[in-house]
Amino acid sequence: MSATATRRVYLLAHPAGHSLSPVMHNAAFEVLGIDAHYEAWDVLPQDLAAAMNRLRAAEVLGANVTIPHKQAVMPYVDELSEAAQHIGAVNTIVNHQGLLLGHNTDAAGYTRALEQAGVQVSGQNVLVLGAGGAARAIVFALLQAGASLALYNRTTQKAHDLAEAFAVLGDITVIDTPDDIPDDAPDNLYDDLYKVAKQASLIVNTTSVGMAHGGIDPDVSPLPAEALPEAGFVSDIVYRPAQTRLLREAAQQGLGTQNGLPMLVYQGAESFAMWTLEPPDTNVMFNAANGVLEAE
Repeated sequence: MSATATRRVYLLAHPAGHSLSPVMHNAAFEVLGIDAHYEAWDVLPQDLAAAMNRLRAAEVLGANVTIPHKQAVMPYVDELSEAAQHIGAVNTIVNHQGLLLGHNTDAAGYTRALEQAGVQVSGQNVLVLGAGGAARAIVFALLQAGASLALYNRTTQKAHDLAEAFAVLGDITVIDTPDDIPDDAPDNLYDDLYKVAKQASLIVNTTSVGMAHGGIDPDVSPLPAEALPEAGFVSDIVYRPAQTRLLREAAQQGLGTQNGLPMLVYQGAESFAMWTLEPPDTNVMFNAANGVLEAE
């Protein structure tokens, strides 16, 4: 890629302090000899319009977008990809001669992560935990790959809303529980969840439960160990810590496991190729990210 000035790529986030994206992408730029620099921007919601306008500058290749801006940026882009439209969120922006093209690489990144682990999604009975922003891309990816889905969220209405939004792509069974669960709730309150979990061949945690930074207690699991199936695979999009309690207990029962780092790297690799038209070395990206995580 020829350019007289260093090209720029940004991460639009708030907060942006813990992101691994800059170290991953800058390592990939360096190896390929691309004169570009990736920088995290802490963008307040009220400053988003101005930040989006800055992305149209000639030296800017594009941007990644994360919490809380994935949906908020949508009115500011000129075109949306099919995946971004279906998912209802943008995580990648490409600056094409001043036009901003909105994409979502989270779904493709998640599919590549499962492929790396040897998991074939088609025909799987999948239990997805959570119905937030991360769940949307993962549900899209799983339905596109031919999985049968069940969805659980503590706020049941959010699960129903997500299932309705993706009904055109496939059927999703929603596991209902009361929205306000008292501390002294009876043990059988989760019977339906336990039954579905026991029969699942793939369980995916899309919530922040177990996350070290900004999550819900790193030593808490979104699913009790006794609900885990006898065989199958457990995927957790959390990667700090590298092994959450959910993954630890799944591994102890002999289940295959994967944390969220492969999804992060592969969605980043998809974005990188869109900006530069060159596929990055994902091993370089993994090594850069692990270098930061191991130093923490």
